[in-house]
Amino acid sequence: MILRNNFNSSDTLALNNSPSQMQSQSQRGCVRWWVDAPGPKDPYFFAISAIHIPIYILGLFLNGSLFVLMRKRIQTRLDRTLLLLVAVHTVWALFELLRYTISIWYGPQVFWRVVAAGTSIGLICIFAANMCLSFERCFFVRFSNLSGYERATQKYFVFLAVWVSVLVVTVVAIYSTSCTDKLMFPTARVQRTIWTATVGTSGILIMLMTVVINLSTYRHVSHAMKTSLLGTTVATEPLERKVLVRCIIMSSGLIICYVPIILFMGITLNIRLDTEVYRNFRIVSYFAASMDVIITPVLLVYLHRDVQALIWRCVEWWRGNRKGVDMDGDGKLVNSISLDSVES
Repeated sequence: MILRNNFNSSDTLALNNSPSQMQSQSQRGCVRWWVDAPGPKDPYFFAISAIHIPIYILGLFLNGSLFVLMRKRIQTRLDRTLLLLVAVHTVWALFELLRYTISIWYGPQVFWRVVAAGTSIGLICIFAANMCLSFERCFFVRFSNLSGYERATQKYFVFLAVWVSVLVVTVVAIYSTSCTDKLMFPTARVQRTIWTATVGTSGILIMLMTVVINLSTYRHVSHAMKTSLLGTTVATEPLERKVLVRCIIMSSGLIICYVPIILFMGITLNIRLDTEVYRNFRIVSYFAASMDVIITPVLLVYLHRDVQALIWRCVEWWRGNRKGVDMDGDGKLVNSISLDSVES
Protein backbone atom coordinates (compact mmCIF):
# COMPACT_ATOMS: atom_id res chain seq x y z
CA MET A 1 0.00 0.00 0.00
CA ILE A 2 2.95 2.36 0.14
CA LEU A 3 3.29 4.41 -2.99
CA ARG A 4 6.49 5.77 -4.45
CA ASN A 5 8.22 8.25 -2.23
CA ASN A 6 10.37 10.71 -4.15
CA PHE A 7 10.56 13.57 -1.72
CA ASN A 8 12.42 15.78 -4.20
CA SER A 9 9.29 16.24 -6.26
CA SER A 10 5.67 15.27 -5.70
CA ASP A 11 5.99 13.96 -2.14
CA THR A 12 6.85 17.51 -1.09
CA LEU A 13 3.42 18.46 -2.39
CA ALA A 14 1.73 15.80 -0.25
CA LEU A 15 3.67 16.75 2.87
CA ASN A 16 3.93 20.53 2.79
CA ASN A 17 0.98 21.82 0.80
CA SER A 18 -2.54 22.31 2.03
CA PRO A 19 -5.46 20.43 0.42
CA SER A 20 -6.47 23.54 -1.49
CA GLN A 21 -2.98 23.91 -2.95
CA MET A 22 -2.95 20.24 -3.88
CA GLN A 23 -6.29 20.63 -5.62
CA SER A 24 -5.08 23.58 -7.68
CA GLN A 25 -2.06 21.58 -8.85
CA SER A 26 -3.76 18.22 -9.33
CA GLN A 27 -4.35 18.46 -13.06
CA ARG A 28 -0.82 19.75 -13.66
CA GLY A 29 0.45 16.83 -11.59
CA CYS A 30 -1.54 14.38 -13.70
CA VAL A 31 -0.05 15.73 -16.92
CA ARG A 32 3.50 15.77 -15.52
CA TRP A 33 3.29 12.21 -14.16
CA TRP A 34 1.86 10.93 -17.43
CA VAL A 35 4.47 12.56 -19.67
CA ASP A 36 7.48 12.38 -17.37
CA ALA A 37 7.38 9.39 -15.02
CA PRO A 38 10.75 9.34 -13.26
CA GLY A 39 11.68 6.13 -11.51
CA PRO A 40 11.93 6.13 -7.70
CA LYS A 41 15.41 7.35 -6.80
CA ASP A 42 14.94 7.53 -3.05
CA PRO A 43 16.53 4.54 -1.21
CA TYR A 44 13.55 4.75 1.14
CA PHE A 45 11.33 3.41 -1.63
CA PHE A 46 13.57 0.42 -2.31
CA ALA A 47 13.74 -0.38 1.41
CA ILE A 48 9.95 -0.39 1.57
CA SER A 49 9.70 -2.65 -1.49
CA ALA A 50 12.33 -5.01 -0.07
CA ILE A 51 10.18 -5.40 3.05
CA HIS A 52 6.78 -5.77 1.44
CA ILE A 53 7.48 -7.92 -1.61
CA PRO A 54 8.62 -10.96 0.46
CA ILE A 55 5.63 -10.49 2.79
CA TYR A 56 3.16 -10.59 -0.09
CA ILE A 57 4.94 -13.53 -1.73
CA LEU A 58 4.57 -15.49 1.51
CA GLY A 59 0.99 -14.30 1.93
CA LEU A 60 0.13 -15.34 -1.63
CA PHE A 61 1.59 -18.79 -0.99
CA LEU A 62 -0.22 -19.30 2.34
CA ASN A 63 -3.61 -18.04 1.21
CA GLY A 64 -3.37 -19.66 -2.20
CA SER A 65 -2.49 -23.02 -0.66
CA LEU A 66 -5.38 -22.79 1.79
CA PHE A 67 -7.75 -21.88 -1.03
CA VAL A 68 -6.72 -24.90 -3.08
CA LEU A 69 -7.08 -27.23 -0.09
CA MET A 70 -10.42 -25.83 1.11
CA ARG A 71 -12.25 -25.34 -2.18
CA LYS A 72 -13.41 -28.99 -2.43
CA ARG A 73 -14.54 -29.22 1.19
CA ILE A 74 -17.43 -26.78 1.03
CA GLN A 75 -20.35 -28.19 3.00
CA THR A 76 -21.83 -25.37 5.09
CA ARG A 77 -22.16 -21.61 4.82
CA LEU A 78 -19.36 -21.28 7.35
CA ASP A 79 -17.10 -23.18 4.95
CA ARG A 80 -18.10 -20.82 2.13
CA THR A 81 -17.42 -17.81 4.34
CA LEU A 82 -13.96 -19.08 5.28
CA LEU A 83 -13.20 -19.74 1.62
CA LEU A 84 -14.35 -16.20 0.75
CA LEU A 85 -12.00 -14.74 3.36
CA VAL A 86 -9.08 -16.77 2.03
CA ALA A 87 -9.92 -15.88 -1.59
CA VAL A 88 -10.05 -12.15 -0.81
CA HIS A 89 -6.65 -12.29 0.89
CA THR A 90 -5.22 -14.30 -2.01
CA VAL A 91 -6.31 -11.69 -4.54
CA TRP A 92 -5.14 -8.89 -2.23
CA ALA A 93 -1.67 -10.43 -1.83
CA LEU A 94 -1.37 -10.86 -5.60
CA PHE A 95 -2.52 -7.29 -6.25
CA GLU A 96 -0.05 -5.79 -3.77
CA LEU A 97 2.79 -7.98 -5.03
CA LEU A 98 2.21 -6.87 -8.62
CA ARG A 99 1.83 -3.26 -7.52
CA TYR A 100 5.14 -3.13 -5.66
CA THR A 101 6.97 -4.99 -8.41
CA ILE A 102 5.61 -2.89 -11.28
CA SER A 103 6.10 0.42 -9.44
CA ILE A 104 9.86 -0.11 -9.40
CA TRP A 105 9.97 0.56 -13.15
CA TYR A 106 6.63 2.18 -13.97
CA GLY A 107 4.83 5.00 -12.20
CA PRO A 108 2.72 7.52 -14.14
CA GLN A 109 -0.33 9.05 -12.50
CA VAL A 110 -2.74 6.72 -14.31
CA PHE A 111 -0.97 3.76 -12.67
CA TRP A 112 -1.33 5.23 -9.20
CA ARG A 113 -4.98 6.01 -9.80
CA VAL A 114 -5.55 2.33 -10.58
CA VAL A 115 -3.51 1.37 -7.51
CA ALA A 116 -5.44 3.78 -5.29
CA ALA A 117 -8.80 2.49 -6.51
CA GLY A 118 -7.69 -1.12 -6.16
CA THR A 119 -6.36 -0.50 -2.65
CA SER A 120 -9.60 1.10 -1.49
CA ILE A 121 -11.67 -1.71 -2.99
CA GLY A 122 -9.34 -4.37 -1.56
CA LEU A 123 -9.53 -2.98 1.97
CA ILE A 124 -13.32 -2.75 1.76
CA CYS A 125 -13.53 -6.39 0.65
CA ILE A 126 -11.16 -7.51 3.44
CA PHE A 127 -13.22 -5.74 6.10
CA ALA A 128 -16.46 -7.07 4.61
CA ALA A 129 -15.16 -10.66 4.47
CA ASN A 130 -14.14 -10.46 8.13
CA MET A 131 -17.58 -9.11 8.97
CA CYS A 132 -19.20 -11.99 7.05
CA LEU A 133 -17.21 -14.44 9.15
CA SER A 134 -18.29 -12.68 12.35
CA PHE A 135 -21.91 -12.74 11.16
CA GLU A 136 -21.76 -16.44 10.38
CA ARG A 137 -20.14 -17.38 13.70
CA CYS A 138 -22.74 -15.36 15.58
CA PHE A 139 -25.67 -16.86 13.66
CA PHE A 140 -24.26 -20.38 13.97
CA VAL A 141 -23.91 -20.04 17.74
CA ARG A 142 -27.37 -18.55 18.18
CA PHE A 143 -29.52 -20.36 15.61
CA SER A 144 -27.72 -23.50 14.40
CA ASN A 145 -30.21 -25.68 16.30
CA LEU A 146 -33.07 -24.18 14.28
CA SER A 147 -33.94 -25.58 10.86
CA GLY A 148 -33.51 -23.15 7.98
CA TYR A 149 -31.47 -20.65 9.97
CA GLU A 150 -29.19 -19.99 6.98
CA ARG A 151 -32.10 -18.82 4.84
CA ALA A 152 -33.55 -16.74 7.67
CA THR A 153 -30.26 -14.87 8.17
CA GLN A 154 -29.38 -14.52 4.49
CA LYS A 155 -30.74 -10.97 4.37
CA TYR A 156 -27.82 -9.67 6.46
CA PHE A 157 -25.30 -10.97 3.94
CA VAL A 158 -27.33 -9.54 1.05
CA PHE A 159 -27.37 -6.14 2.76
CA LEU A 160 -23.60 -6.27 3.25
CA ALA A 161 -23.08 -7.28 -0.39
CA VAL A 162 -25.20 -4.32 -1.58
CA TRP A 163 -23.29 -1.99 0.75
CA VAL A 164 -19.94 -3.16 -0.61
CA SER A 165 -21.17 -2.90 -4.22
CA VAL A 166 -22.20 0.73 -3.69
CA LEU A 167 -18.79 1.50 -2.18
CA VAL A 168 -16.99 -0.15 -5.10
CA VAL A 169 -18.97 1.90 -7.63
CA THR A 170 -18.22 5.04 -5.59
CA VAL A 171 -14.49 4.30 -5.56
CA VAL A 172 -14.40 3.75 -9.33
CA ALA A 173 -16.27 7.01 -9.91
CA ILE A 174 -13.97 8.95 -7.55
CA TYR A 175 -10.69 7.85 -9.10
CA SER A 176 -12.04 8.11 -12.63
CA THR A 177 -12.56 11.82 -12.10
CA SER A 178 -9.70 12.75 -9.77
CA CYS A 179 -5.97 12.35 -9.54
CA THR A 180 -4.41 10.84 -6.43
CA ASP A 181 -1.60 11.87 -4.14
CA LYS A 182 1.05 9.55 -2.76
CA LEU A 183 -1.25 8.51 0.10
CA MET A 184 -3.92 7.38 -2.39
CA PHE A 185 -6.32 10.16 -1.41
CA PRO A 186 -8.13 11.95 -4.25
CA THR A 187 -6.60 15.37 -4.83
CA ALA A 188 -9.83 17.02 -5.96
CA ARG A 189 -11.69 18.51 -2.98
CA VAL A 190 -15.16 17.14 -3.82
CA GLN A 191 -13.91 13.63 -4.53
CA ARG A 192 -11.76 13.66 -1.38
CA THR A 193 -14.77 14.65 0.72
CA ILE A 194 -16.88 11.90 -0.86
CA TRP A 195 -14.13 9.34 -0.28
CA THR A 196 -13.83 10.30 3.39
CA ALA A 197 -17.60 10.30 3.96
CA THR A 198 -18.23 6.95 2.23
CA VAL A 199 -15.18 4.73 1.91
CA GLY A 200 -13.24 5.93 4.95
CA THR A 201 -16.25 6.03 7.26
CA SER A 202 -17.58 2.69 6.03
CA GLY A 203 -14.24 0.95 6.53
CA ILE A 204 -14.03 2.12 10.14
CA LEU A 205 -17.69 1.29 10.76
CA ILE A 206 -17.38 -2.25 9.35
CA MET A 207 -14.31 -2.93 11.47
CA LEU A 208 -16.03 -1.68 14.62
CA MET A 209 -19.13 -3.72 13.85
CA THR A 210 -16.99 -6.83 13.41
CA VAL A 211 -15.47 -6.35 16.87
CA VAL A 212 -18.91 -5.74 18.41
CA ILE A 213 -20.36 -8.87 16.78
CA ASN A 214 -17.48 -10.99 18.09
CA LEU A 215 -18.02 -9.67 21.61
CA SER A 216 -21.76 -10.29 21.26
CA THR A 217 -21.04 -13.89 20.29
CA TYR A 218 -18.94 -14.36 23.40
CA ARG A 219 -21.63 -12.89 25.66
CA HIS A 220 -24.28 -15.15 24.16
CA VAL A 221 -22.15 -18.25 24.58
CA SER A 222 -21.30 -17.31 28.15
CA HIS A 223 -24.96 -16.71 29.04
CA ALA A 224 -26.11 -19.91 27.32
CA MET A 225 -23.56 -22.05 29.15
CA LYS A 226 -24.43 -20.56 32.53
CA THR A 227 -28.14 -21.06 31.88
CA SER A 228 -27.83 -24.66 30.67
CA LEU A 229 -25.52 -25.65 33.54
CA LEU A 230 -27.46 -23.81 36.23
CA GLY A 231 -27.73 -25.93 39.34
CA THR A 232 -24.96 -28.33 38.27
CA THR A 233 -21.40 -28.67 39.50
CA VAL A 234 -19.87 -28.32 36.03
CA ALA A 235 -17.44 -25.39 35.84
CA THR A 236 -18.09 -23.05 32.92
CA GLU A 237 -15.00 -20.89 33.29
CA PRO A 238 -12.69 -22.96 31.04
CA LEU A 239 -15.29 -23.05 28.26
CA GLU A 240 -16.01 -19.34 28.58
CA ARG A 241 -12.32 -18.55 28.58
CA LYS A 242 -11.82 -20.56 25.40
CA VAL A 243 -14.64 -18.76 23.60
CA LEU A 244 -13.38 -15.40 24.86
CA VAL A 245 -9.86 -16.12 23.63
CA ARG A 246 -11.17 -17.02 20.18
CA CYS A 247 -13.24 -13.84 19.97
CA ILE A 248 -10.28 -11.74 21.11
CA ILE A 249 -8.00 -13.37 18.55
CA MET A 250 -10.44 -12.77 15.69
CA SER A 251 -10.92 -9.12 16.66
CA SER A 252 -7.30 -8.36 17.52
CA GLY A 253 -6.11 -9.35 14.04
CA LEU A 254 -8.09 -6.53 12.46
CA ILE A 255 -7.18 -4.05 15.19
CA ILE A 256 -3.44 -4.75 15.12
CA CYS A 257 -3.21 -4.70 11.34
CA TYR A 258 -5.43 -1.76 10.43
CA VAL A 259 -5.74 0.67 13.34
CA PRO A 260 -2.18 2.01 12.74
CA ILE A 261 -2.88 2.82 9.09
CA ILE A 262 -6.25 4.39 9.94
CA LEU A 263 -4.49 6.64 12.46
CA PHE A 264 -1.77 7.44 9.93
CA MET A 265 -4.24 8.46 7.24
CA GLY A 266 -6.38 10.44 9.65
CA ILE A 267 -3.39 12.35 11.07
CA THR A 268 -1.69 13.07 7.75
CA LEU A 269 -4.94 14.37 6.30
CA ASN A 270 -5.11 17.08 8.94
CA ILE A 271 -1.59 17.60 10.31
CA ARG A 272 1.65 18.36 8.49
CA LEU A 273 4.32 16.04 9.87
CA ASP A 274 8.08 16.30 9.84
CA THR A 275 9.57 14.27 6.99
CA GLU A 276 11.35 11.79 9.26
CA VAL A 277 8.32 11.33 11.50
CA TYR A 278 6.14 10.91 8.42
CA ARG A 279 8.41 8.22 6.96
CA ASN A 280 8.70 6.22 10.18
CA PHE A 281 4.97 6.43 10.87
CA ARG A 282 4.27 5.30 7.33
CA ILE A 283 6.66 2.35 7.49
CA VAL A 284 5.14 1.05 10.73
CA SER A 285 1.51 1.50 9.70
CA TYR A 286 1.88 0.01 6.22
CA PHE A 287 3.97 -2.87 7.53
CA ALA A 288 1.24 -3.72 10.06
CA ALA A 289 -1.40 -3.68 7.31
CA SER A 290 0.68 -5.90 5.01
CA MET A 291 1.05 -8.53 7.76
CA ASP A 292 -2.68 -9.29 7.51
CA VAL A 293 -2.04 -11.60 4.54
CA ILE A 294 0.09 -13.76 6.85
CA ILE A 295 -1.83 -13.40 10.11
CA THR A 296 -5.22 -14.33 8.62
CA PRO A 297 -4.30 -17.78 7.22
CA VAL A 298 -2.33 -18.58 10.37
CA LEU A 299 -5.33 -17.72 12.55
CA LEU A 300 -7.67 -19.73 10.34
CA VAL A 301 -5.49 -22.79 10.74
CA TYR A 302 -5.12 -22.21 14.48
CA LEU A 303 -8.84 -21.70 15.16
CA HIS A 304 -10.30 -24.41 12.91
CA ARG A 305 -9.48 -28.03 13.65
CA ASP A 306 -10.92 -29.28 10.36
CA VAL A 307 -8.45 -27.07 8.47
CA GLN A 308 -5.63 -28.38 10.67
CA ALA A 309 -6.70 -31.97 9.94
CA LEU A 310 -6.85 -31.25 6.21
CA ILE A 311 -3.34 -29.79 6.20
CA TRP A 312 -2.02 -32.71 8.24
CA ARG A 313 -3.52 -35.24 5.82
CA CYS A 314 -1.93 -33.38 2.92
CA VAL A 315 1.43 -33.46 4.71
CA GLU A 316 1.06 -37.20 5.26
CA TRP A 317 0.18 -37.66 1.59
CA TRP A 318 3.26 -35.67 0.57
CA ARG A 319 5.51 -37.67 2.90
CA GLY A 320 4.13 -40.92 1.55
CA ASN A 321 4.84 -39.89 -2.03
CA ARG A 322 8.37 -38.75 -1.11
CA LYS A 323 9.20 -42.10 0.47
CA GLY A 324 7.86 -43.95 -2.55
CA VAL A 325 5.33 -46.75 -2.71
CA ASP A 326 5.24 -50.27 -4.05
CA MET A 327 4.17 -50.96 -7.61
CA ASP A 328 2.02 -53.86 -8.67
CA GLY A 329 2.49 -55.97 -11.76
CA ASP A 330 0.69 -53.47 -13.97
CA GLY A 331 2.88 -50.60 -12.82
CA LYS A 332 0.22 -49.03 -10.60
CA LEU A 333 0.73 -47.61 -7.14
CA VAL A 334 -0.15 -49.88 -4.25
CA ASN A 335 -1.68 -48.46 -1.04
CA SER A 336 -1.13 -44.90 -2.24
CA ILE A 337 -3.17 -41.94 -1.09
CA SER A 338 -4.70 -39.79 -3.80
CA LEU A 339 -4.90 -36.05 -3.46
CA ASP A 340 -8.57 -36.19 -4.36
CA SER A 341 -9.23 -38.41 -1.35
CA VAL A 342 -7.38 -35.96 0.84
CA GLU A 343 -9.45 -33.02 -0.38
CA SER A 344 -12.77 -34.87 -0.25
